[in-house]
Amino acid sequence: MRRRLRRDFSEAVAEAMVSRLRSEGLLNDAAFARQWRESREKHKPRSGRMIGQELRQAGVSREVAKEALEGLDEEEMALRAGRKQVRKLAGEGERTFVEKMGQHLIRRGFGYGVALRAARRLWLEAGAS
Repeated sequence: MRRRLRRDFSEAVAEAMVSRLRSEGLLNDAAFARQWRESREKHKPRSGRMIGQELRQAGVSREVAKEALEGLDEEEMALRAGRKQVRKLAGEGERTFVEKMGQHLIRRGFGYGVALRAARRLWLEAGAS
């Protein structure tokens, strides 16, 4: 918010506006970070590392981002991210499915181990349905 305000106002005015917004409870990094996490969980699952990076780019401190990401289940997030991709990979053999799914998950910030476990589990789920 501070960066955005500095584009149009002097630094002193920007600081005063940020202070006022904070005092009125309208600017709350912790609440913003929690809402961002919830949104990512529901709509665009990503790894905790990637969500944390997005929060830092939005100006949230490392500490606040870390607190907002506490308890995030990487395995579950990887499965959610992968389930959106299963239909596109239908008809592929197991090896190709797992490889492409793993790559998809790695691009969303998941580590190799998490991506591979999720890809294999999604293969099994896809075969069961």
